[in-house]
Amino acid sequence: MTFRETQRRLAGRRRGRGLALGVALTALGVGALWWQRAPLATQLIDRELARRGVPASYAIARLSTGGATLAGVVIGDPATPDLVASRVQVDLAWGLGGARIGAVALEDTLVRGRLDSKGLSLGTLDLLRPAPSGGPFSLPDLDLRLRNVRMMLATPGGVVGLAAEGSGNLADGFNGRAALSAPRFQMADCRVAGTRGLFNLMAVDRVVELDGRVRTIAASCGEVQAGRGAMLLSTSIPETMDAVEGRIDAAVRRLAYKGGSIARTRLNGGFNLAPAKKRFGFDGALAWSDLVAPGAWGAALKEGAGALAGLPPGPVAARIAAAGGGAMRRSRGSAQMALSMQGATGRASLSNLRMRSASGAALTATGRAFSFNWPEGTPRLDGRAVLSGGGLPDMRLDVGPAPDGWRMLGSVAPYSAGTARLVVGPWRLDWRDNSGRLLTELKMDGPLGHGFVKALAVPVDLRFGPAGAVRLMASGGCTTAGFDRLELAGVLLGQERLRICAQHGETLFAADAGGRLSGGMKTRLAFGGRLGDAPLSVDAEAVRIGFGGSTAAPRVGLALGPAALALKQPDGETRLDLTELTAEAGRDGLRGSFGGASGRIVNVPLRLDQAEGRWTYGGGVLGISAPSARIRDAADERRFEPVSARDVKLALEDGVIRGDAIIARPKNDRRLALVSLTHNLSEGSGKADLDVPRLVFGDDLQPEELTPLTLGVIANVGGAIEGGGQIRWSPEGVTSDGAFESDGIGLSAAFGQVHNIKGRIVFDDLLGMSTPPGQVATIGEMNPGVSVKDGVIRYELLPDQHVKVEEGRWPFAGGELVLEPTLLDFSKPSDRIFTLRVEGLDAAQFIQQFDFRNFAVTGLFDGRLPLLFNADGGRIVGGRLIARSPGGTLAYVGEVSEADIGGAGKLAFDALKSLKYNALIIEMDGQLDGEIISTVLFNGSNQQPVNPTGSSLPVKATGLPFKFNITIRAPFRALLNTAESFTDVRTVPIRLRHTPTRYGMVGPLA
Repeated sequence: MTFRETQRRLAGRRRGRGLALGVALTALGVGALWWQRAPLATQLIDRELARRGVPASYAIARLSTGGATLAGVVIGDPATPDLVASRVQVDLAWGLGGARIGAVALEDTLVRGRLDSKGLSLGTLDLLRPAPSGGPFSLPDLDLRLRNVRMMLATPGGVVGLAAEGSGNLADGFNGRAALSAPRFQMADCRVAGTRGLFNLMAVDRVVELDGRVRTIAASCGEVQAGRGAMLLSTSIPETMDAVEGRIDAAVRRLAYKGGSIARTRLNGGFNLAPAKKRFGFDGALAWSDLVAPGAWGAALKEGAGALAGLPPGPVAARIAAAGGGAMRRSRGSAQMALSMQGATGRASLSNLRMRSASGAALTATGRAFSFNWPEGTPRLDGRAVLSGGGLPDMRLDVGPAPDGWRMLGSVAPYSAGTARLVVGPWRLDWRDNSGRLLTELKMDGPLGHGFVKALAVPVDLRFGPAGAVRLMASGGCTTAGFDRLELAGVLLGQERLRICAQHGETLFAADAGGRLSGGMKTRLAFGGRLGDAPLSVDAEAVRIGFGGSTAAPRVGLALGPAALALKQPDGETRLDLTELTAEAGRDGLRGSFGGASGRIVNVPLRLDQAEGRWTYGGGVLGISAPSARIRDAADERRFEPVSARDVKLALEDGVIRGDAIIARPKNDRRLALVSLTHNLSEGSGKADLDVPRLVFGDDLQPEELTPLTLGVIANVGGAIEGGGQIRWSPEGVTSDGAFESDGIGLSAAFGQVHNIKGRIVFDDLLGMSTPPGQVATIGEMNPGVSVKDGVIRYELLPDQHVKVEEGRWPFAGGELVLEPTLLDFSKPSDRIFTLRVEGLDAAQFIQQFDFRNFAVTGLFDGRLPLLFNADGGRIVGGRLIARSPGGTLAYVGEVSEADIGGAGKLAFDALKSLKYNALIIEMDGQLDGEIISTVLFNGSNQQPVNPTGSSLPVKATGLPFKFNITIRAPFRALLNTAESFTDVRTVPIRLRHTPTRYGMVGPLA
């Protein structure tokens, strides 16, 4: 062996020993690392967690080339960790490219997270998420095993609990279950209670299949409340999320809203979702049962119908409201529902709608009945809808597209409610660009207040604008409405047509988007009819109606120029004339003002004019109030002077007028009487009650200021009367009665002063101033020239200003002064005769009451004093007083000069100083206010001695017979009231003057 060979051999041995040593050292190093693998892995994990700032604790239970198992894993704040897992196992899969995670197992794990507007957050676990790669999402090729894995997810609405179990490859083959629980969940004013869900999860060929059920105990959102609910969900979610599809089948028990409810609601159908394209679609069916609409809806229908009460469509509206209310109770129905959204745009539609209520009402809509697009907000209708049954009117609507919009054609069958009837003509509604036009005609039979109208025809041309604006139009500026028959408050009108024109342009009425009202119409009323059997005519020029205010507080005004209403009857005409009338509508009815009103009611003997005031109409009652008016006598020859009526109030209801007023003196507004009135228009009958509480006559009020009937009869009246009366009228005529009384009135009459008149007068014809027989008045004192006191007069007032004096009696100078029956005519200038009968007048008492000096008479007298009054004054005609047998005595002891009367005269006057007369007669004729010629005839014998020779011889004789015939010419009142007429005969021819009383004097009786 050569050296080289030896050297090569030695070198080879050394290399072998080195390789062996290297292997041995490598093996020793690897063994040392394997032995220290757990501490090294812990250091590596801790270093990475620290770098990411994630607090955590764990224990490595297994570490091998096949993977690792961690136990007691806690990540996050130990007090409230974000993850707690009893066991986490990660298995590695080796391949040509090296190792990868092939499987992950989680056991007994709890994860806490939060979901809000910023997205999903898992707390410190977010720090362990890998950075986004920017590539499309794909399901990992990873086996996942979950056992008792839970998650507590905090959301703004509450905490949601999630749980999952299962195993398999997430891309293809995973099979598991998931559960959801949310005892209380609230977002804004929406609440859900007792939510629980259970789902099956499966991954097949990179598509996640999910199906399961969600249940809730109760839910509410605003005013909507729901009972128990359930939803079945089945969906397929591809890993690309580009076409999510599925089906839902949801049901809710007891869905309630504002008093309304649905016993059961169900929605089922399929949906599709493309999140990347922001697209969602749903197509399914909606069904419900036992639907009860909110009570407010029925109440609104009833209220709306109530607002039409008393108007022609009122009964029809009431029946529709009742039937509509019935249709809203216990209905069931179904419809097809479709929804599609693309970004911010979308469309929802209902089709094939079918609805039937327990009342029998049925609604069927075929085609795409309703659709709504957004953001345009434009509704679209297409198809046919039919409504029938349940007491509702049969109706058909056909809707279809039209150029730039859609058109609805409708028809409604004639509809009745009792005697009321509504006929809606074929109608058409065209809609385009948020505006539309409705054309139709309404014909109605129905009530109008307490009356009835038949075949009221109203053309309808409505224009709709954006945001709810509406206008009632008259094409060409005018339109025609009318009726065939109208009965109101006893008034019957036949067929009439009214031409109604817009005040400006073609708009009759308008309400803008803000609810403000405007517009106006004008017409003329000129028609005839009947009230009962009497012809009636109405004529009003320039009738104008205007609208203002708002829909919440509307104002309707009416104004008309001169107007006249006339009712012709066999006995005359009932008429009302107005120079102006205004009206406006309010929630409680109509109201307005009037001016220049005048009129009269047939058979009512009164006229009213110069009236102005306010009027109202509501609840079937027409009310009139006037602060002032004038009442005049309707007779050609007035029986009373015009008087003022204050605070006039009238009401017309059911064809009956009722009213009251204060009757006042126009001069100073002094109250005279109260009057209340009732009149039946259809019967033409009524009454007026007068109440005179206390009417005082004096310096500021005299009877002739109230009635001309007293002029020239009485004057200077002082005192008070009170009483009342009633005036009645009917087609048969006018009657009246009343009663008045006084506790003491004084007055002046043609025959002198009368004081302290007391009594009660009962009228059987108050207007004609007539009474039944036997009226009684007591007179404290009367002075027709000689004072008489404590008299009683019985009388009767006859028609046509005639007075029948039945009898009058006064105690007079120991006897009686009797006014004999007579009939007096005050209707025209004529002779009026009073005859006073004197019975048993005691001459001594008669002379004594005048306190005549130097004169005394005895004896009883009877006689008659006829008094005649006419335009020339009053006079005594053939008055005669006769002394009763056996006569009496007469004594005159005044001084008489022979130079004045001669010897024979002196003898006569000496005999009169004490004369016993056997017979004495006084005859009187002449003017009461002028010269009275009195002839005194008496005979007797002297009782004191006289000188019959007329010489100076001392011859004295008694018992001489004397016969006197004395003529006296003197003013009557002065003769009786002045004792000097008898104490000095020379004064007799002197004309005496009247002595005024406190009431003044009365002129000649006319």
